[in-house]
Amino acid sequence: MLKRWIFLITGLFVMGLPCVWGQTAEEIIGSAIEKTGGTAKWKALNGFRIKAKFDQGGIEFPLEIVQLKDGKQYTKLNFQGVEIKQGVYDGHILWSTDFHTQDPKKADSETINNVKLDANDFPDDLIAYKSKGYKVSLDGMEDFRGKTVYKVKLVKEPLTINGSKTDDVVFY
Repeated sequence: MLKRWIFLITGLFVMGLPCVWGQTAEEIIGSAIEKTGGTAKWKALNGFRIKAKFDQGGIEFPLEIVQLKDGKQYTKLNFQGVEIKQGVYDGHILWSTDFHTQDPKKADSETINNVKLDANDFPDDLIAYKSKGYKVSLDGMEDFRGKTVYKVKLVKEPLTINGSKTDDVVFY
């Protein structure tokens, strides 16, 4: 009987070690934020611009993404000399360029409301996630480009898709 108790207690202790001494999702997020400048510097950002190029079938396309603190944003790509804007949001209306007609097309109210939710997360979903009521969890480890990394799950405010509330889950 004593051996069973010792085995049970030892087993519980060993299974509990990762929980006691392992990193939590909160610690991983905090460390990542600090290593990239800290919360104060992230919150001080007024906007950012990303310039890139992507290759599609051997053709290179320039791309520019701009996002501002007040929620305004756009994505612009150049397709064989034609400038196409997608996801242009002025804080009230969201529109994109129709690829066939090249005319601006206004988004429906459901899509606009989802973009407004996303704009609340500037400059990043993980900055002040607790105060927004988001939930995080550590979903283990996985291989990313030959390195073992933590997999963190973030559950944000639900989005509305086709009239139904849907969990907005992001993995890092």
